Amino acid sequence: MRNNAYAWLAVAFVAMATPYRAAAVGTESWVIRGEEMFAAGTLDNISVSTLGEARLAPALTELAETTEPYVWSLAVSGDTTYVGTGNAGRIYKVDAAGEMSVLVDTPEVAILSLAVGPDGDLYAGTSPDGIVYRIDLGVAMPTPVTVFQEAEKYVWALMFDAQGRLYVATGEDGKLFRLTPLEDGTGHSSEMLFDAEESHLLCLENVGGKVYAGSDSNGLVYRIDPDGDGKAFVVYDSDEKEVRSILNGGLGTVYVTTTTGQIPRPQSPGAPPPQRNGEDVQSFLYSIDAMDVARPIWQSDEGVILSAAWMGDAVLVGVGDEGKLYAVAPDGQTEALGGVSEANVLAIVPRGDGFALGTGNAGKVYTLDGGVAAEGSWESEPLDAEFVSDWGRLEWEGHTPDGATLTVQSRSGNTGTPDNTWAEWTDIEADTARVASPRARFLQVRLALATAGEARSPAVWSVTTAYLQANIAPEISSTTVAAAQEEGGRNGRGASAQAQTKRTATWEASDPNGDDMEFAVYFRAEGEAEWHLLEEELTGTSHTWDAAPMPDGDYRVRVVASDALSNPANRAMAREFITEPFRIDNTQPRISTLEATRDASGEVRITFAAEDATSHVAEAAYSLDAHRWNVVYPTDDLFDSRAETFDFLTEDAPTGAHAVAVKVTDRAGVMTTARVWISD
Repeated sequence: MRNNAYAWLAVAFVAMATPYRAAAVGTESWVIRGEEMFAAGTLDNISVSTLGEARLAPALTELAETTEPYVWSLAVSGDTTYVGTGNAGRIYKVDAAGEMSVLVDTPEVAILSLAVGPDGDLYAGTSPDGIVYRIDLGVAMPTPVTVFQEAEKYVWALMFDAQGRLYVATGEDGKLFRLTPLEDGTGHSSEMLFDAEESHLLCLENVGGKVYAGSDSNGLVYRIDPDGDGKAFVVYDSDEKEVRSILNGGLGTVYVTTTTGQIPRPQSPGAPPPQRNGEDVQSFLYSIDAMDVARPIWQSDEGVILSAAWMGDAVLVGVGDEGKLYAVAPDGQTEALGGVSEANVLAIVPRGDGFALGTGNAGKVYTLDGGVAAEGSWESEPLDAEFVSDWGRLEWEGHTPDGATLTVQSRSGNTGTPDNTWAEWTDIEADTARVASPRARFLQVRLALATAGEARSPAVWSVTTAYLQANIAPEISSTTVAAAQEEGGRNGRGASAQAQTKRTATWEASDPNGDDMEFAVYFRAEGEAEWHLLEEELTGTSHTWDAAPMPDGDYRVRVVASDALSNPANRAMAREFITEPFRIDNTQPRISTLEATRDASGEVRITFAAEDATSHVAEAAYSLDAHRWNVVYPTDDLFDSRAETFDFLTEDAPTGAHAVAVKVTDRAGVMTTARVWISD
């Protein structure tokens, strides 16, 4: 169903985490689509499904707020919810209207587990003394009675079976106890049913009359026949450290939550804070069928799964240190249900047609009912358009049932994290669908969903915003001019005369917008005001030309980069780069006063002078009878001026007529030669 007010473009977009770019420049589209992108936003009473649909979440309502930092456990009897807390070891009761009072105040630090027995009494497991209390709910001010205490520190879980027997999962020795009511009703007999080779047994579940228990240290799932010899069978050996929850899904299927981290341990007042889990903690949800075949159906990288409950068609899990809630179906389809403002969801139990949730930091109780929240909002992560941009139309795809409303807003700013410098939220009017927020680099979108009465929730599965970046001029980081290189050797050593006069300008350029660029190259002599065009409409980053027609002297080159290939004329930008001066020297050096004379000892003395009008003399060599060239230095051994003199001896010339050739090259690579005969 398409929304008429914001008619959806008939284009198939794929889910993407970065803006869709139609071309190097021009209109771009920021597309929000898919579970990952919607779940990355800020959710307030909004759920996001695996299919990428954002809608109002189930109604999550604060029922009560304790004065304690943790609600470790919950139990429900009729319309009353019992709340086990820490760090003062109190148990509260909350009636249907949300009125809360202290039921009992124990000497323990934490009430880790609660269960209502078939006798109508409340049973509480504690830490650090590992006690199980029985609390008579039939009196106004009950006194807790100890029914179990062994050499254990933690009572992590309590569970009754069909015979009214109470199972007690403990730590730090990992033992499972069973309390059986005495026939005379005066108390319970206690026996150790199973001693695991683990530190803690953290959770219990009754599946087909068998007791399932989950451990820490090695993350094992045990099955114990309570009417057998107490021998346990390992149903599943997970790769994770802890088994946090075991849930009966019916038809022999069991759901198990595990984690590579560790659930919080209650701390005595004044004790140092517990060591926190690292950021690389992973948690998993497995299903184990009636044939004991386990398979993973969901993974979370958001921290420890602290609590879970079976919803009838999905598993409700509380995960991580941001109070997040998810509903995970048996096929792995997931719906993010938002969460609570507190850090942790430590306990989840059925309550009426919904659930009660207990939180940590701070200790509160919430209800999650079958209906959806009356209103909720979703805020996107900010779009980074990379440059200041103009905003166009915003279009969304979804549906709004009768009686429901969807309001779309936007705001913009120039800081990566929204702050008080950002513009205020502005409604996007249905008749134009245009984003009215001021031009800026960053943009954020907010959806406000609401429903009334029995109306169904609005749903959104994509949001697309058009925008146009401000055009930024191309950048030229460097430009150099050098003698052109041709096959056959460096200029002056085997290269052609034409190659000696060629020059190449090379530059490095980029465009911040990713635009296509073209270049124009100009030159001028030092002292001139006017630039002369060498070439234009170049798309490469170099240009070679013949400098033979250019008189000797110092020159500069100007390279102009333009993005006109990707922009209309009124938006095109250009930037130039001017080189340092470089020298053009096309005139050969001059050789004069060349003589070669033999003295009485037979040695040949060669003398000459070399001079260049523009450049320093750079190299000199001689050759006897067209044999190899021999390097010679000036009389002062330094090539440091435009005029140099040479005077040297050679013993390589036997008596007779011999030709001596000399070669001089200037710094521009221009060469000249001269020849003389040895005079005896």
